[in-house]
Amino acid sequence: MGEKAEAETEEHVNWAKEKAKEGYESAKNKAGETLEEAKESVASNLESAKETAKEKTKEIKENIAGKKRDEEL
Repeated sequence: MGEKAEAETEEHVNWAKEKAKEGYESAKNKAGETLEEAKESVASNLESAKETAKEKTKEIKENIAGKKRDEEL
């Protein structure tokens, strides 16, 4: 009976190791996906901020140019 119990124990240990490995791989893959999504989100937000800054800069330039014209008149 000792050999049978030892074989069963080894089988359970191997099963547990395999499940732990699967869990690790799953978590690793999910973390990778989350990282990629975060990178895409940051890139999108950065592009949006750049466009907003360009628009504001254009408005400021137009306002300054308009004031100079008014001063000349």
